[in-house]
Amino acid sequence: MRRPYIALLGLSLLIAVNASAQRLPGDVIPTHYRLRFAPDFHTDDFAGDETIDVRLRKPLTSITLNAADIAFHEISIESHGSVRHPDISLDPKREMVRLSWQKPLPAGPATIRMAFRGVLNDQLRGFYLSKGNSRKYAVTQFESTDARRAFPCFDEPAMKATFDITLVIDNGDTAISNGRIVADTPGPGDGKHTLRFSTTPRMSTYLVAMCVGDFKWIEGSADGIPIRVITTPGKEQLGTFALESARQILMFYDRYYGIRYPFGKLDIIAVPDFEAGAMENTAAIFYREAALLIDDKNASLEAHKVVAEILAHEMGHMWFGDLVTMAWWNDIWLNEGFATWITFKPIAAWKPEWHVEVDEAQETQGALVRDALLTTRPIRSTASTPAEINELFDGVAYEKTAAVLRMIESYVGPKTFRRGINKYLAAHAYGNATGEDFWNAITAVSGQPVDRIMRSFVDNAGAPLIHVQTACENSATTVTLKQERFYLDPVAAKQRSAQSWVVPVCLKSEGAVRCELLSEPQAVFHLPSCDAEVFADADGRGYYYSQYEASHLQSLARHATTTLSAPERIALVSGTWALVRSGRSPIGDFLDLEEWFRSERDPAVAEVINGTLATIADTLTTPAGETAFRAWVRQVIAPAVADVGWSATPNESDTAKRLRTTVLGTAGYVGRDPAVLERSRKLASDFANGKFDLDPSLRDTAIGLAAFSGDATLYDQFKAKTDESKNPEDYYRYLFALTSFRDPALVSRSLELSTTAAIRSQDTAVFLGLILRHPDPAVRRVAWSYVKAHWNDIHNKLTMSSGSNLVRSSGSATCDEATRDDITTFFRDHPVVSSERTLRQTVERIDNCIVLRSRQEANLAAWIAKHS
Repeated sequence: MRRPYIALLGLSLLIAVNASAQRLPGDVIPTHYRLRFAPDFHTDDFAGDETIDVRLRKPLTSITLNAADIAFHEISIESHGSVRHPDISLDPKREMVRLSWQKPLPAGPATIRMAFRGVLNDQLRGFYLSKGNSRKYAVTQFESTDARRAFPCFDEPAMKATFDITLVIDNGDTAISNGRIVADTPGPGDGKHTLRFSTTPRMSTYLVAMCVGDFKWIEGSADGIPIRVITTPGKEQLGTFALESARQILMFYDRYYGIRYPFGKLDIIAVPDFEAGAMENTAAIFYREAALLIDDKNASLEAHKVVAEILAHEMGHMWFGDLVTMAWWNDIWLNEGFATWITFKPIAAWKPEWHVEVDEAQETQGALVRDALLTTRPIRSTASTPAEINELFDGVAYEKTAAVLRMIESYVGPKTFRRGINKYLAAHAYGNATGEDFWNAITAVSGQPVDRIMRSFVDNAGAPLIHVQTACENSATTVTLKQERFYLDPVAAKQRSAQSWVVPVCLKSEGAVRCELLSEPQAVFHLPSCDAEVFADADGRGYYYSQYEASHLQSLARHATTTLSAPERIALVSGTWALVRSGRSPIGDFLDLEEWFRSERDPAVAEVINGTLATIADTLTTPAGETAFRAWVRQVIAPAVADVGWSATPNESDTAKRLRTTVLGTAGYVGRDPAVLERSRKLASDFANGKFDLDPSLRDTAIGLAAFSGDATLYDQFKAKTDESKNPEDYYRYLFALTSFRDPALVSRSLELSTTAAIRSQDTAVFLGLILRHPDPAVRRVAWSYVKAHWNDIHNKLTMSSGSNLVRSSGSATCDEATRDDITTFFRDHPVVSSERTLRQTVERIDNCIVLRSRQEANLAAWIAKHS
């Protein structure tokens, strides 16, 4: 499952559950389900009939299944010619049903038959209602533990079975499921027809998929596999880029993996309301419309990348997650981390001009930032309840795991790593696997101690800091590497017990790369000459921070644009800032790289640098120093503003377009450049009025900057554009621009809008979160007050994951004790389930910011005074 691509939301569960373990006994193994559903859009519910073929592992007088919000009508159990009508005991808190009888049924095959009714809910989980085009649609979202809301089942990932699915639906509607339609017959009753789908392969219950409505599609194929992009009526042509992306990605995966696409067909469905960014249901991937549908000719580069990346992630799951599934949720990283890791490979092969290697480097650095917290978790963490399971869908499972996999791939070599991947998939196809199964396969193929490396990174929380010391001895370079756990909180670093990893460290010197295994707290290595500085993270693929001696760092920075690749520069600048944040370096060490800031023209590197400048401006400057610091930013970035200009040139590269967006955004948001803000208002207004065709790559930036300094007239103009937008990209561009206005009256209008039906529940927390993270502290204060005052209305619109996002957003730009304490008290009194760790991390981030500010505020002020 791809977390919502807007703000990358973490999952949470809004319905309280019993904290006790909620595992099934394991004494009954399902082999096949026959399911029949009849959704009713008049009553917003559905009727279900179900037959489950099972195998009893021992004689039993009861069977326990998962079920939630299900009303049972008839249940029988048949075994060896004997039929039982069991007693039914419901356990709503544990989401289970127990079927019991007196005389034991013998071990062996049995059949469970049930008739029931369920609710088409409005919570975007289970079997739920989605609304669009003035009608209702029925859609499923079962990961991680919500198949039980649609049909009683053995709702655990290791309980794989095959499925026969039938849907009775209205004439004029169609349905999509995991299999192909093999029969379409009239009835039963007037105005209905019945669709029967082909039998699925063995799969977990959370991968079952159904959607019902008046869907339309465009279609193509790749390697003999039919592909459809399916939408609500009128949006079919917005799927053309997605269709071509799916073709390219499938052909790449067919050649990368040792097993060709195994599921016979691929349906890709955009639905109006969807909680996650997308969901990898077997052969039927469901998406938010904004994650799939774009105007190919007029969409921005970023929009194209979002579509391609989410498709690559979800299609990667067809192997990692669907074909081979983790045995239990504690190994969810085997699904999500692998899908995140594989995402950029087909895109790099298809679109090399996008330079996705820099996106990988940014992703790694983002994971390291989160992993520097005391409240982080190991990649493999224990989880038993639905709430605990849902909280595992976080940056550790996705981005950290992907970063660790890239590091190991770089260490053993891409070809060897690929052979290990295919060995693992072949051994566990249509079954389940554990982390040990994976790293044992890579170890066997590579002959390297990958098992030791992986175990240290999977079972240890946090990430290493590698201290790098070099010395020239006898015309050779002696490199001393020392490791410790990196904490943003320096006090914690002193109080915690020593921690170490088995770390592949790839050293780069004079363009040559040599990888060494650091398996002890300290080790010494030797390089053949003394003629160049050593960079300890070749290609930016290491999952660690590096700390160099001051002179060494200055030399690396001075020659960075000529000796280091863009991913390596991202690692260097991110690591330097991390050392400042943790109190290991003064802020002047970072800001002294002024000449680097002036000359850097790679957009991804510039994004990292400029993002750090934004953090400094928004959280660390004093009121007296803020004006001077923003003036310095304008001075530093002025040459780049002049270089990029405001208009795309003929045949301009994607890199140049991305750089323009980054530079102008920094000049406006961080530098508060009056000329940039004024130009943005003019361009955005003219574009909204149809007077000017703004380059697609600049639309989000110009419109956002225009709103940042906009008035009520512009607000009304943007609000009107949300109502008339013809595609999701335009809609969200203008909708989210409403969160950037700073005028108090306009901020209030946006806040009031958030709790109305004008904003879908899937978007409410994202919309509010953008206001809570606004660069202007006055706006943030107004937003937080609104959240507290209108919590009941907001809470009613939260979905599975958005509560966690709202908790995170409430403190993401906060740097004072009073607000920290207010946030802590409020969410203690108004708990959001599955957000317990998120709240602890939010408070810890605020604490870290407070400490950083107290430590560096005077240094920053002195530095600004010296350079103004």
